[in-house]
Amino acid sequence: MTLPDEMFISLRAARSFMTDMLDPAVYPKLPKQVRMAARARLKHFPTEYDIKQLEEMYNNSNKDKAVLIVTGK
Repeated sequence: MTLPDEMFISLRAARSFMTDMLDPAVYPKLPKQVRMAARARLKHFPTEYDIKQLEEMYNNSNKDKAVLIVTGK
């Protein structure tokens, strides 16, 4: 089971990884198509501000801190 803290850490790590993919100095041999795909995903990916807001909302909720149920399609 994934804990909320682990989920927020994972979101930050995914954003950082995709941002690094845009930098040729970090990944010099990455194909242009992969860089373009990372840029497209980052366009709508939660920012650090968004992630902090989600954390705050979660921490201020009355939910059990050990369980977070996310629904979606």
